[in-house]
Amino acid sequence: MASPRMTVMATQSRTFSRILCLPPPLRVRAFSVLSRPKPNYEGHVPLNIIERTSLALGSAFGSLLNPYRHDLIASLGEATAKPYFIARLRRAMLSNPTGRRILRDKPRITSKTISLEELRTYPENSVGRAYAAWLDREGVTPDTRDSVRYIDDPEEAYVMQRYRETHDFTHAITGLPVIIEGELAVKAFEFANTLLPMTALSLVAIVRLKKLERARFWEVYFPWAVRNGLKAEEVVNVYWEEELMTDVEVLRARLGIEVPPDLRATRKAEREKQRAQKKAEQLLGGHSVFEQPLQQLPQHVGEQRLFLLIMETAVQRCSLSIHIPDQHILDRCSADECPIARTSTLPWIGGDNLEGPSDVIRLCWAIPLADIQLSPPMA
Repeated sequence: MASPRMTVMATQSRTFSRILCLPPPLRVRAFSVLSRPKPNYEGHVPLNIIERTSLALGSAFGSLLNPYRHDLIASLGEATAKPYFIARLRRAMLSNPTGRRILRDKPRITSKTISLEELRTYPENSVGRAYAAWLDREGVTPDTRDSVRYIDDPEEAYVMQRYRETHDFTHAITGLPVIIEGELAVKAFEFANTLLPMTALSLVAIVRLKKLERARFWEVYFPWAVRNGLKAEEVVNVYWEEELMTDVEVLRARLGIEVPPDLRATRKAEREKQRAQKKAEQLLGGHSVFEQPLQQLPQHVGEQRLFLLIMETAVQRCSLSIHIPDQHILDRCSADECPIARTSTLPWIGGDNLEGPSDVIRLCWAIPLADIQLSPPMA
């Protein structure tokens, strides 16, 4: 089994090979609007250096204003991929046996080449089933990707088209949704993996995230993206059409991709906490149950106020900087000889299964044992 040092060295070697695999400087053919050359393939629009620069700037500004303008993001990717980066990606495919087969076969991923109805019948944890389920959940189809227009070389244009059409497979095997936060995580992963400039430029959209979302991205998803993008095999060399029956976990292990934290579940939990906090504030009229001295609290807790206490403990749980599992608190209580009913549910997220006031009293003992800072007493 490879040692951690060998793993790090292998990751660094792959990273340097990607960076140093740039082709020599390319000649730029100058032409005017009146002497525009003929298209090299269907839909191709040749651009001179001024037009390409204008397209890049305009697309970057427009996609920042509206991150859901996929046409602008596509134009930005094509305008910034030349002359070096798309050529580097093509060379990476040529240096890989599977990549060479992809360039030879030139498969396309559309609703005409892949049957979503069939994919939905695949085994539960297969790549094809995960891909179809992700498309259904996010409300997109394989046909939502624009055709390449602004890359001159036909084979390089296909490389960009292949990257674009397999982008959703990256979403599917990582589970990251198409919301801005999830898209940024995938783009950061793709930049570390492919070095395409558009994927890095897309990170400017982080300014559109809320404060909590930005903090979560920098603390959780950006480190995950960089770490996995650098160590993973280049996903452009995956022949996805041949992996549809493969187990998702097996493919992730083969590529060297870790599963990121479930972003949708995390966001849902945050929304539930915020709703619980807002509801508690409304019910308490702006006053906190824990603003009273702790030793006096059980004397004033009756059955009619049990729900208020549950909501307030949810508020206290929301204010924690780290997550303390319920079982951890139970273990702390047991170690300190402060028993708490094992059948009760600690209401950190608004649980309502406390059996009675006696459990509430035990809960009040459990709170200081878990090192939770309570609000100071009212004057």
